[in-house]
Amino acid sequence: MKTALLTALFSVLQAAAFVSLAQAADDPGNEDEIQLLREEIEHIRTEYENRIAELERRLDAAEEGENQAVQDAPAAETQPEYAAVPAAPPPVTTTTSSGRDNSFNPAIGVTLQGQAWSYGKDPESYYIPGFPLGGEAGLAPEGLSLAESEIVMSANVDDKFTAMLTVPVVIEDGETVVELEEAWVETTALPAGFALRLGRFYSDVGYLNTKHSHAWDFADQPLA
Repeated sequence: MKTALLTALFSVLQAAAFVSLAQAADDPGNEDEIQLLREEIEHIRTEYENRIAELERRLDAAEEGENQAVQDAPAAETQPEYAAVPAAPPPVTTTTSSGRDNSFNPAIGVTLQGQAWSYGKDPESYYIPGFPLGGEAGLAPEGLSLAESEIVMSANVDDKFTAMLTVPVVIEDGETVVELEEAWVETTALPAGFALRLGRFYSDVGYLNTKHSHAWDFADQPLA
């Protein structure tokens, strides 16, 4: 930019000097003035060449410094001014973490039921015509007692099957009995929404047949 300005300035001054020199040349008595103009033009030329040389020197020095900076850049990157902080070790996951994947762990539930019975007639001699009363259809003992309680476990076996186990604990004739109520495996990947269940389970006949005792609306089932 500076070189262009100096060139333009020198051209203007040189043109002005040439004009003055031409005007002076028309007058034969102005020899001294002509010589003075020539010396002035020579001085301008010399100063212009010196300025150009100085600018070229400064440009070469700037380019050399830029090249040196580019060469020194990789070395500076490999030698940081401060020590790098070591990366923190990854968090250690334990089997007791609350965020673990428990999709294949069984869901376990326990249902405890209590009951209290009182009769206006003697349970030992009471009967209903046409219905045998005995076993699970018989009357529960009077007073407070533990009704049928259940332990339920369910889980996904894999991505194609799910399983369920229901074990009730009942008191019959004064003794605690553990029974097997439901134990089945059901498919989850059959097409068209179909599923196949295998094992021991309640049939889907009747309104209450698939419901466990703790889900009844009343304390006892209809005799039917």
